[in-house]
Amino acid sequence: MKKIVNLILGLIIILTINSCSTKESGDLSFSNLSGVKGQGGSLARFCIAENYLYIVDNTNLHIFNISQPSKPVKVSEKNIGFGIETIFYYQNHLYIGSNSGMVICSLTDPTNPSVLSTYSHIFSCDPVVVQGNIAYITLRTGTTCARGLNQLEVIDISNKSNPQLIKTIPMSNPWGLGVDGKHLFVCEKGEDLAYLDISNPTNPILKKTFQDIFAYDLIPSNNLLITTGKEGIKQFDYSKLPDSLVLLSKIEIGK
Repeated sequence: MKKIVNLILGLIIILTINSCSTKESGDLSFSNLSGVKGQGGSLARFCIAENYLYIVDNTNLHIFNISQPSKPVKVSEKNIGFGIETIFYYQNHLYIGSNSGMVICSLTDPTNPSVLSTYSHIFSCDPVVVQGNIAYITLRTGTTCARGLNQLEVIDISNKSNPQLIKTIPMSNPWGLGVDGKHLFVCEKGEDLAYLDISNPTNPILKKTFQDIFAYDLIPSNNLLITTGKEGIKQFDYSKLPDSLVLLSKIEIGK
């Protein structure tokens, strides 16, 4: 377990170097990582918030104190259900996706997250991202989600103790998704990339589908889109949406 945690911490540090807004560029080391926030994709099974690392397995949430990143200490473990798949951090809350719904946890006590509510849906694979008072969830069919649906759900989370479905949008076979300002991206079938305008956050409008992007998950931020898929890791400039995505770089993995 210790080796796994150290590997995860290494990945988080890499992500944090590129996405952290609480430290100046070039001023990041093990000695000053305390309090930073990394940014992960929607399919991630771990996230970092302040001095804590949160990892989910199929049924449990594991909490580690990483105030000393080279010496993570497990402080607690919490059962949060079954079929747990993903975790997403936003504004002192954890949004945990399972194959039967979304669990919202408060980090008022970061060592003992409290479950505020559970939003339930039909059995389906389920990543989630959040912006403002809206959560976006993709449901898809797959090898372990054969009874599922292929759709995007828009959820009102202004009352985190009582999330409400606002809208459902049919999709082909959505995987990971990401949100940045008025932009919502959804990976379709591990091949194409759907771009939706969320100028009205409660009413996403499909503007364009970019073909042959080959992404399973992604991270958008400030006109830079990082995707991961069968062709490796790619970076795109999306400042010219909805007209085009500009490929900036590509790193092949496993070849």
